[in-house]
Amino acid sequence: MKKSRSIIYVLTLFLVVVFCSCAPNFDKYSKVISELRTNEYVGMVGDYNAYAVTGTREKEYKIDGVSGEKTDFLILTIEGVFSSAPLCKMVIADTEYSGQMKKHPFADSYSFEIAKKTEESSVCATITIDGAQIETTLTSVLKENSKTHEYAFSLALQQLSSAIKKHEKNGVFDGEVYIRIIPNPTKEDDRYFWYVAFYKSAQECYSVLIDCENGEIIAIKDGEENTK
Repeated sequence: MKKSRSIIYVLTLFLVVVFCSCAPNFDKYSKVISELRTNEYVGMVGDYNAYAVTGTREKEYKIDGVSGEKTDFLILTIEGVFSSAPLCKMVIADTEYSGQMKKHPFADSYSFEIAKKTEESSVCATITIDGAQIETTLTSVLKENSKTHEYAFSLALQQLSSAIKKHEKNGVFDGEVYIRIIPNPTKEDDRYFWYVAFYKSAQECYSVLIDCENGEIIAIKDGEENTK
């Protein structure tokens, strides 16, 4: 019995150390995180693919190596060609948001953006296309055991420590950090990844791609020849 309780104590202490060691690093870097996409939601609006992303990012969105003032965001996008811009209505945290969706300048898609983020597991919306109202629910791509953005950041920081050390100021990377959940960049499947990038300039950008489910590092860009 004493042995079992000792094992439990050691495991508990280990978990406390792991979680406590990750959080301070993330909090310390909060001022230089220019974009944090905490979740992505996918689904259909009738016959059209739809997705939403949420989190926090710069108000003046510029990839320039300097992190500015932040704002919350949620962007819902529909892929398709329509005779007129669809209308979108959604309720987030008991507040209703509605308006006309904006056409993407290059792609066949329309988006609706609000300055609000959500931590729910789904996003419900009513989309009006050519006069027809369609209700939809987009569900999170993250599962119960998926790796968190804090985990991904901590792992990326560890892997890129040598590359970014020369750009540190007062113990923090002197540039911008981007943390995004993204779909598989090489093929269409159900896999999603955490993309963590430390951006100083176009020539000095270091990044890691991490599998959301198992935490495996898929690719590293650190300026070395041994990049995965």
